[in-house]
Amino acid sequence: NISQLTIQMNRDDDFFCEEAERKPTKEAYIRPIMSNANVAQYKDARMMPIQKPVPNYYPQQQQQQYYPQPNLVVKPNVKDIVEPVSKSKIQDLPDTYDDDEELVPEQDQVIPDNKMQEEEMDVSTKINLSLKLNHKILQMNSASPQTHPMLLSLAVDEIKTNRKANLDLICVIDHSGSMEGEKLKLLKNTFEYLLTLLTDNDRLCLIIFDHQAMRLTRLIRMTEKGKKISMNKIKSITADGGTDINLGMQHAFKVIKDRRWKNPVTGVFLLSDGLDTNAQYKVKQTLEYYKLKDNFTINSFGYGNDHSPELMNDVAKIKEGAFYYVEKLDQVDECFVDCLGGLLSVIAEDVKIEIKAEPSGIFPKVEITKAYGSEGMWTIDSETKTYSTRIEQLISGKKKDYILMLKIPSSSKELLDHEKNIVLATATCELRSALKQSDIPVVKKCELAVTFFNEAEDFKDNETDKEVYLNYYRVRGAEALDTARRLSDAKEFNEAKKLLTDFKEELSNSALKNEKEVKGLIEEFTAALENIKPEVYEIKGKHTMIQKARVHMEQQSIPMQMGQFSYANCMQTEMVMKAQARKK
Repeated sequence: NISQLTIQMNRDDDFFCEEAERKPTKEAYIRPIMSNANVAQYKDARMMPIQKPVPNYYPQQQQQQYYPQPNLVVKPNVKDIVEPVSKSKIQDLPDTYDDDEELVPEQDQVIPDNKMQEEEMDVSTKINLSLKLNHKILQMNSASPQTHPMLLSLAVDEIKTNRKANLDLICVIDHSGSMEGEKLKLLKNTFEYLLTLLTDNDRLCLIIFDHQAMRLTRLIRMTEKGKKISMNKIKSITADGGTDINLGMQHAFKVIKDRRWKNPVTGVFLLSDGLDTNAQYKVKQTLEYYKLKDNFTINSFGYGNDHSPELMNDVAKIKEGAFYYVEKLDQVDECFVDCLGGLLSVIAEDVKIEIKAEPSGIFPKVEITKAYGSEGMWTIDSETKTYSTRIEQLISGKKKDYILMLKIPSSSKELLDHEKNIVLATATCELRSALKQSDIPVVKKCELAVTFFNEAEDFKDNETDKEVYLNYYRVRGAEALDTARRLSDAKEFNEAKKLLTDFKEELSNSALKNEKEVKGLIEEFTAALENIKPEVYEIKGKHTMIQKARVHMEQQSIPMQMGQFSYANCMQTEMVMKAQARKK
């Protein structure tokens, strides 16, 4: 009788049977989990069927041996145990993490002041795709080709509704020895506040790591009971051990893969204050190993000045998340809620954008010569010359603006009146709504049509498009910051200084120098010139420049710059302001 099962202990190890619904029918094994604990706290264990253990992906991280025993599978159950967490916890992953708490059916979910209208859930009416050049009118040129910046914009209206997409949030927390003291205290206070922002239909999973890793809680709903369990676990965390980010991320990926139910939006928060050589490559390999088909982002938080900003930024880029450099420890809560505000504003996922030049009889060799963006942002089809990019999660109330350079070949052709409006490029966007379940994707299309004057016709230079040029300065500024950072890494500080100084001077002499965005960029480059000074660079300058280059290239919100740049939506702004106000 399963209910009469008793576990006999004859080693200095704890063993625990994980919950299951049916009696095992195959041979199983016992796995040693942790030392010097009390078997009595596991008295409610139940049997579960044997499953194949997950292969150890990294041989150098070989786990403890399995000890064959008849008819048992023994694993840690961390659902209801509240105890201090130390480095003696498990390293090997259990066979499955399919113990996530069941979601409430959508029709049974309670939505405060439910006034949601069907048309408000139709994201196709809230999204606009557009293309434009820096000039609306151009003149034919028979002597030489002309190249112009082209702006592709995906704009999303601010959707004010009581219904949001529910969230599955997995937090991967570094509790190594360097987190001792004020860092860990502020982190616990931050999580206490974070829990108040999650609703009953959101779910949270807590994972901690030092040189080992373990899951503190399964993926549980943030009801009052769920929040209490989570807070007790957070309060129990102690600092000890080294740093192995990949072990923590393995647990996170397995939680995502094995969960039985899925909320529409999923996000991973990774927080670390330490160094872990080549962790970004290990995390990427682990993600490939699990073959996850889910849409989710990894958002990383580099705590203090001792972490590797390249590593944390690279990990976030794996799944198109944000990197937050938390220079001042008491700002960790602002960074967390800014990121959370973005996740709670997601209205669409799996966004695919394609853009290509459109050859014509007049311009048969028109082409896109460059697409600005972070490394790996764009892919190019060599046959069709189509540029493609993806967005994991699309946020309400924000714009995604891309700058590409369009080369228009020289031509001596005389245009008739009906030939003067010429299509030079087309773009397509396909996405899936996160607010409304549907197998039919939302598709948006647009084209770039420009009016041309003949070379012999009188033509006055027409007014430039301000929005195109502001975005052109933004992406060029981001590229300059990244290049200056790479030069500084190579100790080429004078070259970095010259690059930053030249671009700052260009901005200062621009016709748009009084625009808020340009003023903000000038301030950024003034700060960057300080950050590349050798005595500053390694301490914090590199951290700042890595973050700022990506913030501007991808229009990512960070709470420290909400007044300068319009990269945050209303929810992010309000949540950050509340977090700041509670500290006054």
